[in-house]
Amino acid sequence: MLARFFNSIGLALLTLTASAGAADLHLLEHAQPKTGVVRVEDVAAILNAGPAEIEALGRIALMPSPAPGQQQVLRSQGVRELLAAHGVDLSGLRFRGASETLVSSRISAGVTTEEIEAEAAPQPTAPLASQPQTGFRGASSPAAPADRKVTAPRRLRLSSRRLEQLNESLTQQLTEFVQTETADGMLYVTGVELKEHNAMTLAANRGELRITASTALRVGRQRFVLSFTGEQGEVKFPVLANIVEARPAVIARRDVPRGMVVTAADVHIAPLPTDFRPRGVESVASSLDEVLGKEAITGLRAGDVLTDGNCLPPVMVQRNALVSVSSGRGAIRVRTQAKARTEGRLGDIIEVETLDSRERLQARVVGRGRLAVLTVGGAEMQAVAENLETLRLR
Repeated sequence: MLARFFNSIGLALLTLTASAGAADLHLLEHAQPKTGVVRVEDVAAILNAGPAEIEALGRIALMPSPAPGQQQVLRSQGVRELLAAHGVDLSGLRFRGASETLVSSRISAGVTTEEIEAEAAPQPTAPLASQPQTGFRGASSPAAPADRKVTAPRRLRLSSRRLEQLNESLTQQLTEFVQTETADGMLYVTGVELKEHNAMTLAANRGELRITASTALRVGRQRFVLSFTGEQGEVKFPVLANIVEARPAVIARRDVPRGMVVTAADVHIAPLPTDFRPRGVESVASSLDEVLGKEAITGLRAGDVLTDGNCLPPVMVQRNALVSVSSGRGAIRVRTQAKARTEGRLGDIIEVETLDSRERLQARVVGRGRLAVLTVGGAEMQAVAENLETLRLR
């Protein structure tokens, strides 16, 4: 049975290819196999590989999972010997991480030996050789050598998705570092250049990442130094990136329902998001004075950029309401009552109709229920204004 179990990866080994470089096996301190078989992917993170190589190496079966409720210690040396027994060239691997892995089982008590054998998908092609002494403690037996010696993948790479995640995370950390060091929330980092071998080192880091700058922080190209303490001591490497000064914008701190007046607790100044796209010709608010006291004409969500398209002065004049309209020059002004034909917000120009002559005038909303005529349009108001001016000059 064990012969069938440990030769189950024969076909998978044939998919591994050799090239320049060496793969990293970062051994974990704890492992819980997903099935009844402990595989390489359960006990180690495989770095420096393409997807096919990682899958082939990761699927190599090492031993059956411990019995339910039990644990088993698998040493680094034991992993080496088991891989060598499968015909893997250890010169193409670098072993890092924990010196031993504590393996515990997720398998329920109802799992049988036959099910474990089926999971291993046995394909025996040769008899077992004598079993070597291994570096793990437990009841499991070591693997037998495969008929064919295969070299482990040597030049392995991070996936494009993993590289993108590392770049995004590093960009965010560099931005936080720059803003903290300069006390300027308008500065942010773009265009991070993370070399592939440094990305591999960063991906394997489990310690605290430290960031320093080679020169004084300023807008433009900047050289940062990343460092952390690894198993072999301090690791340090440079990274180039751009420091950019952002355009300030007023951003909602929290949700503001439609119709509510914007207060200082609702908003703050922050860099305009690089992915923001204005709608039409709307203007972005860049100072608190532009939005405080105004009304949210659409429901605002936390993180929204405030513009003159979603935040306007409150309504000061209601449609068909009686309003006070003033006209004149200098210190002498004429006031009369009129009816607003439309509603108006502070600063809006709307049409009003005088009560006596029913003349229509264009007036600007200057306060609640108050308007000022832009140009004297009605004959009656023109005459009154001229008479008052004549009296003032005598």
